[in-house]
Amino acid sequence: MNASTNKSVTLAQGTVSYRDMGTGPVIVFVHGLFLSGTIWDKTLDRLTSHRRCIVPELPLGAHKAPLNRQADLSLAGVAKLIADLLDHLDLTDVTLVGLDFGGVIAQIVAARHNERVSRLVLTNCDALEVCPAKGFEYLTWLPRVPLATWILAKLMHHVGPLRRHETSFAAFAKTPLADAQLKDWVRPMAVSSGVRRDVKKFLRSIDVKLTLALPHELKNAGTSVLLAWGSEDKLFSMDLARRLAAAIGDNAFLAEIPDARTFVPHDAPKALASTILAFTATPPWKLTSASQANLSKSA
Repeated sequence: MNASTNKSVTLAQGTVSYRDMGTGPVIVFVHGLFLSGTIWDKTLDRLTSHRRCIVPELPLGAHKAPLNRQADLSLAGVAKLIADLLDHLDLTDVTLVGLDFGGVIAQIVAARHNERVSRLVLTNCDALEVCPAKGFEYLTWLPRVPLATWILAKLMHHVGPLRRHETSFAAFAKTPLADAQLKDWVRPMAVSSGVRRDVKKFLRSIDVKLTLALPHELKNAGTSVLLAWGSEDKLFSMDLARRLAAAIGDNAFLAEIPDARTFVPHDAPKALASTILAFTATPPWKLTSASQANLSKSA
């Protein structure tokens, strides 16, 4: 990967760290729940020679420092945080890329704070009636049960097999994730009450009504949307991707990424990077069915 610059910015919500690397058209990457920006690293290796890549560390459980106690860190609140970051950095013509719950956040930004956003790329993420994914319904009650978040964080930090179990991180990746990376993701929530406070705010905001409404909002916003979807995902299926694209309408394009589950940037970084490059090299208002075929072929 090209040398990255680690920076931080102080917003109304608190201090947010981010990496800024590469040159060219701007892409901002939105990671998911209990993840850090390192989920994108294998894909970033293939992009930073061609694009300026900005990777914020969002308050979703793996962030090292908690944000302000009064900060709105709901799904909509984190979307506003990203919009504020784009404003602060004075970024324009931005492509947002999101996965998992980061895909929901990116949808909100593109639908409601799209002054600086021209394109949206969604890898496998919560959408329509799938929020949260089947088997992860406990996320909605976790922050409401005393000590439950603390207990889960401690167990995930100290019990390696639990981190690597099929009901945990292993469900999201076809290619095994390094345990050192998993432990780095879960440690902040295990050791910091402030980080747990932040993530509980986020978990309390999970609402299927939001994901059902967002496709209509995106359709009205007119933002060009690419769904770069891992084809082997049991949590967020290709059928979900097809229905999401249909709900967004003519501005949505679907590229199937083989040999990948939810964590597409980890499982299929070369295919995802080439698909993003193709999408961002074409003005979205000129995309056609032929362009869509080329995107799918590049994957």
